[in-house]
Amino acid sequence: MPASNVTTAAGRAARQLLRSSATPARPSTSALQSTTKALQPPSSRSVSSSAPRTSFLSNITDRLAKVALGDNYTKTKERGGVLPAEQSRLDYEKRRDAAMASVSPDGMPLFDDVEALPISQQAQRQQQRISAKIQARQLRKRFNAKDPVTGAALEHKYSTAAFKISPRKLQMLANQISGQPIDYAILQMQFSPKRAAKRVLSTLALARDHAAAKGMEVPRLIVSEAWVGKGLYLKRADIKGRARMGKKHHPQARMSVVLRYGKTYADKEREAIQTARKRMRAIGTGGVVRTDNKIVNTFQRPGWNW
Repeated sequence: MPASNVTTAAGRAARQLLRSSATPARPSTSALQSTTKALQPPSSRSVSSSAPRTSFLSNITDRLAKVALGDNYTKTKERGGVLPAEQSRLDYEKRRDAAMASVSPDGMPLFDDVEALPISQQAQRQQQRISAKIQARQLRKRFNAKDPVTGAALEHKYSTAAFKISPRKLQMLANQISGQPIDYAILQMQFSPKRAAKRVLSTLALARDHAAAKGMEVPRLIVSEAWVGKGLYLKRADIKGRARMGKKHHPQARMSVVLRYGKTYADKEREAIQTARKRMRAIGTGGVVRTDNKIVNTFQRPGWNW
């Protein structure tokens, strides 16, 4: 190797060594970040500027209610838990008060009477339509007998919905309560071991309450008629052995009752006493033999003389 090349390489190495000793080494970015975090106080590391995240389970009740109720849940929440009928009444009163407070440009009130308000007239017409529908529905009913003088209701019909039971089994309960006072029929269904007795019990109780709402006297009510009607008969496959199949029927039935005025317990007791008195009078002397009558031999043949 020539001497000139050795001298040049030695000079370059000497210059690099001098430059590195004169200029300090720059630290890396990761080293600077770790040093800065170490120098910060502990309180500054624990504080976060972002808002805390809400948990998924915090509003799980609202989510489930919204899925189950749909728009009704939103409307109910907007109403603050008030029922729809109550909310409509409050809205009507609010609009009525606003209409009564309205004045003309010269400062005179526009309405002097509540009945003259358009909103009041609209509510009155709506109530008249509802009453007309109720009356038309009552006239369409088959069992709607009324007193020709007073116009009071004399009968009331009520029926169950079609439910899963055999008509033959339900007819046994209908025969048990037919002709009985309403309270006695309810008592019979209350202690009946039949499965459908609970359904019949609720039907009788509702029929009694509806008849009382129509103005009928509950102590005089009896189950005048009780009959059973058939519902849908669902057919299903009845799988049997040896590749055979039959038909399985799932019957449905419904019961209808008619409440009318009948004999109360006091009337029945009075009639029982009168019947017993008539029987006692029919006996005559009641087994007492009178001694003043002439004794006659009933087995004596005519023409015999002793």
